[in-house]
Amino acid sequence: MVIQSELDSFGNTQINSVVREIREISENEAAQNWYLLWLGLDSNELVFLLFNEASEDFNAIENIVGVIGGRKMQIGNNKGEFAPLVPF
Repeated sequence: MVIQSELDSFGNTQINSVVREIREISENEAAQNWYLLWLGLDSNELVFLLFNEASEDFNAIENIVGVIGGRKMQIGNNKGEFAPLVPF
């Protein structure tokens, strides 16, 4: 999702930051607790999933990793929860 009013210019290319977008979404829907899952791919690309506690994603991820509930988690590729998260 790119919001035109929040775009910055870099040369002739307009860009939006992931952080700015996450802040915008979470501020507009502040009644929900928001969570961010990100993965680094072998290709050095990042994949972000922003989800809230009322989403189906929240329930599915919690079924894989256990209770999330406001805690910071780091799941490395050597942990048992990692393999089921990737296909999700």
